[in-house]
Amino acid sequence: MFLYEYFCGERHHLERRFSLLSAEPKFYIQMPSGEAAPVFDYKNFPFEIFVDAPTIHKKGKSRDRVEYYNLVTAFDIETTTILSDEPFAFMYQWQYCIEDYVFMGKTWEEFQEFLNILSTKLGLYIRQGDDDLIFGKSLVTYVHNLSYEFQFMRFFIGDLVHPLVTDKYAPLLIPTKLGITFRCSYRLTNKTLEKFTKGFEHAKLAGDLDYSIKRTPKTPMTDTELAYCYCDVKGLCEALRDRLEKDKHYNIASIPLTSTGYVRKDCQKSMNSESRNRANFQKSKLTPELYRLLRAAFRGGNTHANAAYSGKLIGVPCNRYPYAKGGEIKHRDIGSSYPSSILINTFPMGPFIRSAELEGRYRAENFKTLMRKFVELCQANCILLKVRLIDIRYIGSCGVPYIPISKTMYRISDTAEIVEDNGRIYSAPLLEMALTDIDFKIIMRDYEIGALEIVEAYTSWRGKLPEELRSVVLDYYKKKTLLKHADSPEDQYEYAKAKEHLNSTYGMMVMRIDRLEFEYVDNKYKLLDKSLQEQIDTYYESRSNCLPYQWGVWVTANSRARLQEGLDICGKDTLYTDTDSVFYIGDHEAEFEALNEKLRKQAELAGAVAENRAGESFPIGLWDLEHSSIKLFMTLGAKKYILSVDGEHLETTIAGVSKKLGAEYFTEHGFEAFRDDTIIRDSGKIAAVYNNQPPHYIEIDGVRILTAANIAMIPSAYTVHITDKYGRFIEMIRKSLYI
Repeated sequence: MFLYEYFCGERHHLERRFSLLSAEPKFYIQMPSGEAAPVFDYKNFPFEIFVDAPTIHKKGKSRDRVEYYNLVTAFDIETTTILSDEPFAFMYQWQYCIEDYVFMGKTWEEFQEFLNILSTKLGLYIRQGDDDLIFGKSLVTYVHNLSYEFQFMRFFIGDLVHPLVTDKYAPLLIPTKLGITFRCSYRLTNKTLEKFTKGFEHAKLAGDLDYSIKRTPKTPMTDTELAYCYCDVKGLCEALRDRLEKDKHYNIASIPLTSTGYVRKDCQKSMNSESRNRANFQKSKLTPELYRLLRAAFRGGNTHANAAYSGKLIGVPCNRYPYAKGGEIKHRDIGSSYPSSILINTFPMGPFIRSAELEGRYRAENFKTLMRKFVELCQANCILLKVRLIDIRYIGSCGVPYIPISKTMYRISDTAEIVEDNGRIYSAPLLEMALTDIDFKIIMRDYEIGALEIVEAYTSWRGKLPEELRSVVLDYYKKKTLLKHADSPEDQYEYAKAKEHLNSTYGMMVMRIDRLEFEYVDNKYKLLDKSLQEQIDTYYESRSNCLPYQWGVWVTANSRARLQEGLDICGKDTLYTDTDSVFYIGDHEAEFEALNEKLRKQAELAGAVAENRAGESFPIGLWDLEHSSIKLFMTLGAKKYILSVDGEHLETTIAGVSKKLGAEYFTEHGFEAFRDDTIIRDSGKIAAVYNNQPPHYIEIDGVRILTAANIAMIPSAYTVHITDKYGRFIEMIRKSLYI
């Protein structure tokens, strides 16, 4: 009865029945909740109780023929870093949870013994046959951030069977001959362990172990410290079990390896329902030359600070900051910017064809003729360009030069004639770059240009993305809108899933075809030598791929154009922008309402509208007012700003600084501390040093420890910095504007 209920019932509702086990807990941990949490001794635990658990295998034509136990398990380690001229780290504690049962150990010798017992008692093994099929019986074990743990454990888990790595030091799937298959729950969820386990009985405890304390396997650990270790695996099992029980379409064998995998499978299923989509995908196949040009044209969000306000405290004067100027700050963002581009805008829908009629040199006096021809051609086509711009200067109104210096393919470098605005081209005598038609129009409007040459031009007929793809994205949006503020746990889960999937749709569209590929062989990462043509052929031959790379390039371009409309409204009152949002001063609400009315009609025409439970309509892609009254704001450049909503407590967005620690530091030290050369000692910034030694013994404080490859995590201070070049540009802009 117990086994039947345990394996076939709703496992997360079962009463734990430790009395039915022949093994007594090795010890108990006094949890902060008051619970006495049992930890079992793997040496005498009756693992045989799991032998009758059902097994599941993948369906379809997969080469994976392994039978997977329908059990949830998790593994985690604790490490200490030794700071020195050659820093290194070692493991001093491990914990493993299988369903409701937690085991702990201190050394790699113990962990190897544990794995061997587990493998023997459950009859686990994985092998690869002569036909390349993978077979056996396996237990899936999740590790939250496998990239970290694997670096420590990779010499201690035996031989591997066709491991999957997505980059150097980025393992995704690690099947072992012992029959344990390690997967990464961070890649599965794209959430921190704290967020993923939130709300479960053994959610990750607040805070973390103090990693500055040097510990060895002989260091006594308090109940509080052991409780952290316990919850890290027990809570992970609870969250994974809950996900598997709520995801009716997946099980322990078929669940995707990454968060994007869910969306990829949904899109594959929908796109493959119409045969023409596969044919069109094949027809859109890129040559290496076209792919390189598209890679050069691709860029992400538009993130920049208006140099006219950089380093100045903007806001409402108050007791502590009587010198603030500019008035209250408002913050708007575009709702679901990338998904709205997918649903509403048009994209290149066929192969790119060389268009000689646009190519050639043009002087400024011929630009009107060029643009008439260009706009006319754009009516029916998306256009990809390689252009050479001569004597250009930014003349836009919002203080956000559009051209990133990093996206120029060629430029005259290191001359006083190039004026750079924090990574953007303000003016230059010559540069060359790849552009979509969308980017070209913005540049032609916002830059004064002496002459230009269209070196190459390609056209692809313009159209909406396939209904089969848009229907998947729209379904995510509708579920997200309907279930927002839901009360029941089931609806809250579905809301979180829909939101996560909606935000992942864009990511799978811009997966690089030419990414570096590694394999893990003989305990080493080996870079595969593949030509770009081979990579392109593989991409288009794979049935798992169905989205042309160029669609992703146009997604971000369309979203940047939508952002530009908001920046144009704010004009000189723009303070800062990031991908889909803008901070600004002044009264521009009527203009935003007019823009929203236009966007609302576009969304309605595309059918991109959802309703909440009250029956209210929410067209996608409108400019929402995130904050109507921010008291104080200050920026020092891209990804570097702090603000205060109430005039007292500060919030920070600084690349390289923890939001929590940054907020604490600047709330204490004030806006005055947000200046060049300020050093934030406790920033949360961590430098990782990878060591790749084979197994060996070390001695720490008289304790002999078996260790091997590892990652030394070194806390680093963060220094607020403005480059001399950017400082000079700020001065130049302020003088030109008389501010």
